Amino acid sequence: MQWGQAGADVDAGAHDHAQAAVPWHRSLRTRIALWFGALAASLLALVLIAAYLSGRQQLIGDAVERMRFDAIRSADRFNAAARALRVTGQGIAGLALEPSIDRAAAVRMLQTMVDNDAAVIGGLLVLEPGVLPDGAPLAYHAGVPSAGVQDVDLVATGYDVFDKPWYRRTVAGRTPWWSEPYFNETAGGRWMTTLNLPLHDPYRGRNIGMVSLDVPMEYLAGLLAPTNEPAGVEAALYAPGGMIAVHPQPGVALRYDIAGYAAAFGRRELREVAQAHRARREYRGDAGDGGHLVLVPAEGGWSIQLRVSDAVVLEALGRHFRMLLGGGLLAMLVLALVVIRLSRRITDPLRTLTGVAQRFAAGEFDSPLPESARGDEVDVLAHALDRAGASIKAQMAEIETMAAARQKLDSELSIAREIQRAMLPVAPSSLQHGSRNLKAFAALEPAKAVGGDFFNFFQRDQTLWFAIGDVSDKGIPAALFMARSLSILETAIHRGGVTPADALREAAERLARNNEACMFATVLCGTIDVASGAMTVASAGHDAPLLRGADARVRPLPLESGPPLGFEVAAAYPQWQGRLEPGEALLAYTDGITEAFDAGDEAFGEDRLCEAAAGEGDAAALCRRVLAAVAAFARQAPQSDDITVLAISMDRLPVPQPA
Repeated sequence: MQWGQAGADVDAGAHDHAQAAVPWHRSLRTRIALWFGALAASLLALVLIAAYLSGRQQLIGDAVERMRFDAIRSADRFNAAARALRVTGQGIAGLALEPSIDRAAAVRMLQTMVDNDAAVIGGLLVLEPGVLPDGAPLAYHAGVPSAGVQDVDLVATGYDVFDKPWYRRTVAGRTPWWSEPYFNETAGGRWMTTLNLPLHDPYRGRNIGMVSLDVPMEYLAGLLAPTNEPAGVEAALYAPGGMIAVHPQPGVALRYDIAGYAAAFGRRELREVAQAHRARREYRGDAGDGGHLVLVPAEGGWSIQLRVSDAVVLEALGRHFRMLLGGGLLAMLVLALVVIRLSRRITDPLRTLTGVAQRFAAGEFDSPLPESARGDEVDVLAHALDRAGASIKAQMAEIETMAAARQKLDSELSIAREIQRAMLPVAPSSLQHGSRNLKAFAALEPAKAVGGDFFNFFQRDQTLWFAIGDVSDKGIPAALFMARSLSILETAIHRGGVTPADALREAAERLARNNEACMFATVLCGTIDVASGAMTVASAGHDAPLLRGADARVRPLPLESGPPLGFEVAAAYPQWQGRLEPGEALLAYTDGITEAFDAGDEAFGEDRLCEAAAGEGDAAALCRRVLAAVAAFARQAPQSDDITVLAISMDRLPVPQPA
């Protein structure tokens, strides 16, 4: 096909004849423009209507999802506050159970805990007769004077706490519970709710009292304040028994429960909300008044509801729709004028190029372009389109190949990470023998998706085997060598009658075979007898562990080390033998701890590790304290190596006191 000058001359002659003989309103170009305008108007209307309906559905769906996200965030804030209150109550309960505490100390402790919790304006501690050394009951309410709440000794005032339904309910159970909101004149004339916790004495095997914390409703309402943005989202809070604690409609909160509000205002859809609240499940649905709502359960039987009006959500869509409609009509008018002027000049070549472009959009990049000798912009566009088609085809093929490879790699790394995590054991919570209580804990944070650090625990009768290791590389090669090392070491340990040194020697022999990659692993292996505390430790090139004494001082074990596993096989691996006494703890680690760097390339080092390991706490607390210290030191610096820490602590179980 040729777009030549001869065709243009013929078209020009026909154009002059048509202009002389045909009025403009009957011109073919005018008819084309009118028909094109009508068709474009119809298509524009269909597109706008479809876009509006689709956009409406999408906006409402997005608004509901955003509300659900906001509700979950609000529930998270509420749960965090509730857990903090529960921790305060449990702290009071724990201190109240101390055998040495007397009446004055218990009152001071209660006052201190209440003063230090900004969410609490009052707290009650009740102890039954015979609990305190003087044998008398205790029922003391500590208040926050700045909130208008004063201290009251309820026993001295003759107030019978032990006969109250809320006290009987608390001591009859084992779990904390929230009261319904209530108005308290003595607390400054405010609405509040109370968290009640039973005080359980494990030695007596029963509840001996209770702790309660008074929380003002304005504090709980403040936890919902961020959900008021964007504008139009309304928040409500439902108490465990169904009372509406917070509501955007005046005169509703603290006067109705959900069922009563639904009956009083004809809100039938709230019946399902009430059912979801009682069942402690999430709910999404129609608000019944031109809106949508989301209900998310929170801790303690509370629920958070967010509602948004459809009119608010669709307001911006209506404005954009009107703007698009006006712009579309104006564009159609201008386009019709342009078509009238240029239709004879560019219609045919553009129709051809449009067809090719449409085939490109459908993925047909092999469609040939007609040859042209015009030499103008249409010709340039034709050649550019041809080159673009070839380039897009090549790039799409490359992108498809790269995407498939990346997806496969990500999937394999994810699977490898899960497999590697599954290979690591869960440390036994505790091993007990007589008055001795042995606790073990370990944690691993790989620097990449998969890593080369590992740890393991094996329990055989009253003996706990433990191992920690570090492979010489990171990533997939290290993970594979780690899996092989862990398997071989486990096989060696499970052979009867072996010592840690024997297990390391057997593992060294097997790992050195066919080790063409010259990889190696440093390993620390040991055993602890729960009954006697006897401990045996052997090292294959690994850093010596730290021993935290009963006086909280930390010192490294004087442990000699043999060669790492994978290079050469030592004739024998040296062992250290000693005892882990009650109050002491053993801490093993990989060099990812001491070689963790901050933004200034300064290493964490052994001195900081010893400082972090000092102090009281069982194995889990010791590990978490070390990891927290490393994280606080490194801050935003990237993790350069796998981090693993393993701890074993020995405690003495308390001797039960006679009732």
